[in-house]
Amino acid sequence: MVHDGDNLSDDPLLDQKQIIAYLGMSRTQFWRIRRTGDFPSPLQLTQGIRRWRRSQLVQWLHAKRCS
Repeated sequence: MVHDGDNLSDDPLLDQKQIIAYLGMSRTQFWRIRRTGDFPSPLQLTQGIRRWRRSQLVQWLHAKRCS
């Protein structure tokens, strides 16, 4: 989670391709997870450009391991 005063470069924005590589899954698997609603919502930067904060992805993975 980003706190006031934290350096935002420590929490990069990831695109779909980077997330798929990070998680080691196929594009189809990624979209199946997104469709369930059990995945962090992306930031809508512009029309058609979505990015996810790495910190949200790490939090999601941690929650999955603990459940």
